[in-house]
Amino acid sequence: MRLVARAARMRFMFGLATIGAASAAVAATREPTAVTAAAGPWEIALQGTAKKCGLVLRAENANAIDHVVAIPSGCRHAMPALGLVRGWNAADANGLALDGKAGEAELKFARDDDGKLVATGPTGEIYEIAPTGPQHFDAPKEIASQPAVAVAAKVAAPKPPEITTSAAMEKYPGKLSDLAGRYVILREGVEGGRDVGCMLTLDDKARGPGGFHARLAPACRDNGIVIFSPVGWNFERGRLILTAEKGHSASFEYHADGGWWKDSKEGGRPLGVRHF
Repeated sequence: MRLVARAARMRFMFGLATIGAASAAVAATREPTAVTAAAGPWEIALQGTAKKCGLVLRAENANAIDHVVAIPSGCRHAMPALGLVRGWNAADANGLALDGKAGEAELKFARDDDGKLVATGPTGEIYEIAPTGPQHFDAPKEIASQPAVAVAAKVAAPKPPEITTSAAMEKYPGKLSDLAGRYVILREGVEGGRDVGCMLTLDDKARGPGGFHARLAPACRDNGIVIFSPVGWNFERGRLILTAEKGHSASFEYHADGGWWKDSKEGGRPLGVRHF
């Protein structure tokens, strides 16, 4: 009987070992190799400015969805888009995401034609991120294997023309109360910009973030503007300041044609507003 019991125990222990080995094998097949390849130090830069920040993507889990990201507080202040970032993730080497608390992408990076990882911020600004350590998060083979001449040709290719408003920037001749009212939202174009079909209302009676209340019409379909979602505004030192729902702001300069255009030093796609 003792021999039988001992044999049964041996079979039971062997079964546990087999199950453990199988579980480890399954876990190994689920290991997110893109995450492993991306983990390490990175540098994020705001295109069109001198702003650059170092951050570290760690492989350990921050929650059920994302991994830990270490961002210096100074970087979160210098680049407001980083303010709500709480984790990161990567499905493959073609892109990665810096996510908010609930796992939604605050900045979603994807490869451009030159193989660089770029993302559009909430006000249309463009961010670029690149590894600065020994990571193996490489560009796709079809980009990396191109001849140097072809890559150089892409880099040297002329960019689309930026805004050409009908008048240069000048000092706003009115006062804060004159700015209240309804505005059309403009993107890059000629003769003062292109109306994208979005309406913004600036209210100088109701208080809002940063000063007074702003309201974006629900019919707006411009993704960048919807993400920015202006909820407040003010007039400071001759500039119109729009405050986003997430707390960051954008500064607009007055042009003689009656339009207000986002300060080009803030980077991103040209964005303007004009009284309706």
